[in-house]
Amino acid sequence: MALLVRLKNLLLGYSVISLDEKNSHFLINACIKCGIPYEKAKISDGRLFLRTSLFSAKRLRRLLLESDAEFDEKNGGLPIFLEKYKKRYGIMIGIAIFSLINFFAPKYVWDIRISGNNLMTASQVRDELASVGFDLGYKIGKEDIDKVTNAVLMRSDRISWMAINMNGSVAYVEIREKIGKKSEFETDPHSYSNVVATRDGIIDRVEVMRGKSEVIEGQSVREGELLISGVIESTHGESRLENAIGKVYATTSRHFSVNIPLTYEEKILSDAVCTEKNIKFFSDRINIFKKDGKTDENCVKIEEEASLSFASLPSLPIGIISESIREYKTVKKSRSYEEASSLAFFELQAIIEAELSEAELLQKTVKTEITDNEFIILCDIICLENIAKDQPIKTE
Repeated sequence: MALLVRLKNLLLGYSVISLDEKNSHFLINACIKCGIPYEKAKISDGRLFLRTSLFSAKRLRRLLLESDAEFDEKNGGLPIFLEKYKKRYGIMIGIAIFSLINFFAPKYVWDIRISGNNLMTASQVRDELASVGFDLGYKIGKEDIDKVTNAVLMRSDRISWMAINMNGSVAYVEIREKIGKKSEFETDPHSYSNVVATRDGIIDRVEVMRGKSEVIEGQSVREGELLISGVIESTHGESRLENAIGKVYATTSRHFSVNIPLTYEEKILSDAVCTEKNIKFFSDRINIFKKDGKTDENCVKIEEEASLSFASLPSLPIGIISESIREYKTVKKSRSYEEASSLAFFELQAIIEAELSEAELLQKTVKTEITDNEFIILCDIICLENIAKDQPIKTE
């Protein structure tokens, strides 16, 4: 019974009242007279202490004030704690998130850890799992785990065995890859191909892994010309087909141009017409705020997501998604020649890195032109690059 009273006072709030020992009879008599329940009555350092509920403390306080006895009062319990921190929203949100995590964490997959992969990357294994629906936020069930492993093994041509072991909300995935995984030079044995040139150039060197080279160093070739043949002739005049494989490096000439207009249009966004905030928990969204407004065709939707993460730990599957719809108007602007030049050279560098990331640049010539309307860059590059490309052999 005492335990239930203590729990009740903790949840509903309690008050510890103390007064001088010589006046303790006022406090005891008041409790007896009014039938006020109390607990933990003790004398310490010449003072009497007892604890009672917040409701009963109000009656005691009134009686003690009438008796002119000096007393002290200290309140505690859940209501006092909430009152104290009600304006500290961060603490309240943290407590709510912590409670949510503790409730949902054992029911869903929070993290996937891969082992046993040598040829495949961890992200490739995750993609195999995601293709059958097993990803972060997957609801955990013993029978479902068996279905996931069977589904992956039936679909995948790279995994021969898989086991998924759950430890709390973390999925430990162990795999065994199929022996005889194709290398980068292996192809379908039932198809045959040649290697042809992707562009014009002068041959620098030929690296043949399979097939017969049809070009030599210093030879000029045109786009589409045969470089490595997949048709192999024997000494007896017979021929057989195979997949020609190799790399052919040639000196090529490339031309790039970038045009930057001096006048352009820019969209100026206004304040949000409609706003909405959602808590994202795995793949589910819980709306916490929404404001509607009048929109028209000159509106754009902007979505931002902030995920929770701590230091170097993986991001939590919880975040805040903010959506806003904003009106915009189109304004004509102009840029200086210096601004246009900087933007043009930036775009040119991005194009070169994308087009010639694996090529060796031998010579580069850049010319600029300025007209009334735009800034122009003309770039000619001589480089050494692999111009080999597979081309299937048509057979009947």
